[in-house]
Parts: sequence; C-alpha cells; structure tokens
Amino acid sequence: MNLIVRKRWFQVLLSIVLVAAFFITYRIVRTTTSRQVPPNIIADVDGKYIYATEFKAAINRRLIRIMNRYGVIRGSDRGDMKLSVFRELENDKILEKVAEANGVVVTEDDLAKRLESMKRRIYEKIGSRNQSYYNFFLNNLGFRTEGEFREYLRLEILELKLSQHLFPHFNVTNEEVVDSLPLLRMRQIYFQLDTSRTDSDADINEARKQIRQRAHKVYERLKNGEDFASLARRYSQETAAEDGGDIGWVVKRAVYPKFWSVASSLKVGEISAPFETQSGLHILKLEAKRNPDDPSLANYKQGVKAFVIIRKRQAKFVEWFFQKYRALEEEEKIKIYDPFLLGSKYELTGNFDEAIKYFRKASEKDPDDPYIIVKIGELLAKQGKRDEAIKEFRSATEISPMDPSLYFTLGQVYMGYGEHQKGLLELRRASDLSKLDYELHRRLESIYTQLGLFEDADRERERYLTALELRRGKSLIPDLPREAPGPKPEIKKEEFPEIAPLLEDKAAPGTDSMMRD
Repeated sequence: MNLIVRKRWFQVLLSIVLVAAFFITYRIVRTTTSRQVPPNIIADVDGKYIYATEFKAAINRRLIRIMNRYGVIRGSDRGDMKLSVFRELENDKILEKVAEANGVVVTEDDLAKRLESMKRRIYEKIGSRNQSYYNFFLNNLGFRTEGEFREYLRLEILELKLSQHLFPHFNVTNEEVVDSLPLLRMRQIYFQLDTSRTDSDADINEARKQIRQRAHKVYERLKNGEDFASLARRYSQETAAEDGGDIGWVVKRAVYPKFWSVASSLKVGEISAPFETQSGLHILKLEAKRNPDDPSLANYKQGVKAFVIIRKRQAKFVEWFFQKYRALEEEEKIKIYDPFLLGSKYELTGNFDEAIKYFRKASEKDPDDPYIIVKIGELLAKQGKRDEAIKEFRSATEISPMDPSLYFTLGQVYMGYGEHQKGLLELRRASDLSKLDYELHRRLESIYTQLGLFEDADRERERYLTALELRRGKSLIPDLPREAPGPKPEIKKEEFPEIAPLLEDKAAPGTDSMMRD
C-alpha cells in the first residue's frame, strides 16, 4: 500500500486550475492604503481570515515533510511552496463557506472513526502501539499536536462529504474500467527531448541529433544483450533510473496514445526501438502483462470502478468549485495583504512594475531570503533590463554564497542571454557546491544533454547517482496513510493475494510528462 502525504485530492487538481484564476484572471486588488490592514492577517477570503501565524505553521509543516522525505530543501523552491501553501489555506476557507451554505458538516463521530482508522494504520506501519512513537510520527509530519492532525482530517472529510453531497451519481462504462486497469509492467530508458520545438538554431538541432544517436546506440547495446536495468541506471533521465528504469504498472488513460500503442504491442521481455512522444524519447521493456478479462482481476475491477467514479466526481467538483472561486473573485471578496503574495500576483498578471515594488517590500521584511531578490532579477530580465537583472542575481549570491541553486539560476540567465561560457562557469560552480541535491544534478544533466555536452552530462549523471546513494535510507518516516479519494483504489494485498503484484505499482517517474488528462 502506497502511503502518501499530499494535499487533499481536490486541491491537487485545483492547484493547476486555480493558479490561472488566482494570478491571471484575478482582478487587481485595491490598494490597502484606503483601509487599515488587520494585524497578523495576510488575506481575507470572504470574511474568513488567513492569519500570518496560521500561514507560517502550514509552511513549517510542509518544510518538515519535505526535509524528512527528501533530506534537502531547495531555497529555489520556497517561493512556489509559499504560493502552494497559501492556495491550500485559501481553498480551505472557501471550502468551509461552501460547506456551510450546503449544510454539510463533519460530526464528531465522523472524525473519531477517521482518527481511529488512521491510528490503526499508523500503528501497523510503525509496528507498535506505543503512544510516544505515534507522537513522533505526527511530529515528523509537521503536526505539533494531535489537535492539528484532527483539523487536517476534518477538512479532508469535509471535502469528501461535500463532493458526494453535490455529485452523488455517476455511470461508468466497461471501457473506462479497462482503460484504468494497470495491465502492463514496464521498464523505461528515457531521454529528455523537446519534440515540440522547431528552432532553426544549428547548435540546438545538432544537440537533438546527438540525443537521438545516443538513444540508438543504447538500443544497439540492448539488442546485443546488455542488461536493461544497468543501462537505465546509466543513461535514463528520470528518477526511475535508480531502480533500473522500473516505472511500475502503466494504465492506458494515464499516458500518451503513442506510448500505449508501443507498450501494448510488445511481448513480455521484448524491448522497443527508440520512439518519441510529446514528452521525450523512450525505450521500453515489457516486464509483465495482464489480460483485462483475467478472472483474478474481478475484485480489482470493482475497486477500479470506484476509482473512476471518484475521478469523475473530482473533475465535476473542481469545475463547480472553480465557479464559486470566480464568483468571489468578481465580487472582490478575496483580499491579499502579504507583500510576497501580492508581488507574485502582479507578476503573473503581467504588471511587473507593481510586482517588483511588492517584492522589494517583501525583501525588506525578510532581508536574508535571496530568492526574493532572484524574483526581482527575473522580472527585470523580462523587462529587458539585462545589467540591472544581473546585478540583482549577483547580490542574491552575496546573501547566500554557498547556495548552489543561486549559481544554477545565474547560469541559466547567462545561457538565456547567449553568454554560454559565463553560463557554463556558473552551472559548474553550482554542481561543485551541491552534494545531496540529486535533483539539481538531474537538471544539469538535462541542460548539458540538450546542448550536446555529453561529457558534462555524464559527469552530472555520476553525481546524480552518488547523491541518490547518499540519500538512500535517510527518510525518517513514511508518508501519511489516506482513506480519502486518492490516485487509485485502496485494496489490501492480504484480501486479494492473487492480484498482489498489481498492488505494488509505483507512481511512474516520467508519467507526469506523459499525462494527457
């Protein structure tokens, strides 16, 4: 059973939909000089306040989870994390208003049953009913008290009950069930290749040619009998490389048609020739295959049918919730007071001057955060102010001179200006400063590959694998078990031993870029 802490399911979907509403269609909030901003409040969502202390606590929870799971927190990701946490809190306030209007409530009995279920599963996971272990588990998920944990569960239940209240009935066809069955277990060697670009730049086109040539050389080695897993660990440009390219069980509805067409045409043990989809270049090996009419899948199909209903309900609820959000937006019932959030809003509405003004205010409040300065530099670059932008990026590195992500950003800036030698110098400095940040090495590998600098790309691949090895086993805790709607039905292996292999499927690295709905 895959135990995952993540945003409640509708917020995961809304993170894509609402960011457009929040930033692009959001009306410019009237200046706050005309009214006194309530103390310790960063936003007013239709009369429900988001407090600075509440915001900070939610950010700390997210930081603790990231650190305990991945062992590294990139400063470059903090800005996006702040926006994501804010949208969660904003969604929670709207959810409660909507639930109140529809008479949907979470009873103490609902919460007690959910908490008891969660405790049981946590105790099973940690192998003890010791209360101190349970508290340690919660603390390492970022919950300071069980009361905070109960509030998390309450909102999770509220979302589920509200969606079921609004959209109780859905029909599911057999084709929809089959398209959601994990029928093919795959390994993959993946090369990042932007197949959508049509640049006339000779260097870029030459680099793409070399990427395709490398893929075909790897394929020839596979045909000559070399081990697929070993070559995947060496060449595949995704996190599944560590596991020998094992991307788990794949379902038809989750991948591009070309990917499924090639994968489903393979025989068990067969390896595909390199082929391209919208996401890149793939070499596949089929490890196992199930017939959708296999009697052993009968019970699993019932779970999949429930999942398809959940997915349909998710889509319908997101659409409905979005309309509610837009109504509040049009009525100017959502007001933001935090300068960083205001700067982000103005940035994505295209008002760069206002964005810079608010980011400078945010920097005055938090002068030790170099990434606010980076945001200012990015906006100046978009305005064509090269020298001013470079100055801001340099000042960011002075605030935190040992942060590799800052040099990575500066390197990308130089590359964007066509100053490749300066860019490569900063990128290599970023690589040398980074130890445990395997993701940074993966990004560098991708950049060098796209440029056709395969010697540099191979060096980054070695550093990537070393960083992964250093991180192995560092996670303090598993993720939080869930009973609310998730990405697949919850089915216990012990109840259905005949389909246990299917229940070991992983979230396939690379499938995010292959998703089509």
